[in-house]
Amino acid sequence: MSITERREEEKQGRVNAILDAALAMFAERGYTDTNMEMISRAARLGKATLYYYFKTKEEIFRTLVELKSREYYAAAYEVIKSETRPPRIVRLLVTFFFDYFRRRPQLLSLFFPFGRSSPLFLKREQRLVHLLNDLRRPIDEHLRTSFDNARIAIDSEDMIRIIWTFIIGISVKLVQGYNFKQVQKEADIFLDMISNSLKTRKRKQ
Repeated sequence: MSITERREEEKQGRVNAILDAALAMFAERGYTDTNMEMISRAARLGKATLYYYFKTKEEIFRTLVELKSREYYAAAYEVIKSETRPPRIVRLLVTFFFDYFRRRPQLLSLFFPFGRSSPLFLKREQRLVHLLNDLRRPIDEHLRTSFDNARIAIDSEDMIRIIWTFIIGISVKLVQGYNFKQVQKEADIFLDMISNSLKTRKRKQ
């Protein structure tokens, strides 16, 4: 490894330490009650080092949301991309959601608007909104194609909106402190209802 490569690796290690520390602090204290000094202490880095990489906690938060969103949507797409049966795709997607956030509970308050971490600036961050839509697009396109090919009775776009609305809804419940098992039971009922709906075909013209 060259000196340049080693330095880049060290820089990335510091960035990762900052982001990991910030995620833990945002999840524990919320965005408003977290400051740069707390993050630097949690990352075991000096304040000067922290400010070298990130000028504000808003910049750190935005970086975290973008990074973790990319990871989440990419992983979700990998789970469903080989499946073509609509009921199975939806079940895989919802099951993936539970498994993913059960292992990463800190991310719930990062992603969803009622989480303790979510600052108001995200609601007016159009660039971030467009990015999240772009990240979700492969999943939506796969859902749309499978629904259209199966000729489901419900409009494909309506069904996609229903699915994401449900996922956001259960996310909010989990952020509010509802038990994973309790919410999982509600998800199972939803999946049974959706599965029955997806089995209904459009009438031939």
